[in-house]
Amino acid sequence: MKSVLVTLIVLILLLNPGISFAQEELSQATVSALVKKTDHIANIKERIQERINLFFRFSNEAKADYQIELAEKRLAEVFYVVENKKGDFVEETTSRYSTYLGRLTETITKSKLSNKKEETLKMLDNHKSVLNEIVKYFEANSGFWLLVQHDINSIDIYKSQIEKI
Repeated sequence: MKSVLVTLIVLILLLNPGISFAQEELSQATVSALVKKTDHIANIKERIQERINLFFRFSNEAKADYQIELAEKRLAEVFYVVENKKGDFVEETTSRYSTYLGRLTETITKSKLSNKKEETLKMLDNHKSVLNEIVKYFEANSGFWLLVQHDINSIDIYKSQIEKI
């Protein structure tokens, strides 16, 4: 009786399709853990408020901290657009994301904020991992694939600039 029960449990575990599916979701879970959640794309009003908030950050460190937060939001928007199949917004969100990374990099390099170097490099590595998962949603060399790949390439460029400080 015990051997029948053990055999039955082993068969259920081996034949359960949910186990292999969970492995496929692992990368999705990893991406979800690295990306802030958002349920929309920032509209013009929100982006103007962000610019005003940035303007009133008087120290370069405070500006860099806020720009890191904004870069996280822009990545969340890219993820939201791809996850929810809102193809019309892929170009807008990927372009905006790389622009925000460029602004962050400029703030850090011009102000020589070496104390932000490691934090930013780690964030960029995480973002690159996320984008490497996102790019898999698209057929290689398609327009959307190229847009996401551009963000991945931009991260490499920005990382090399930050590493120099």
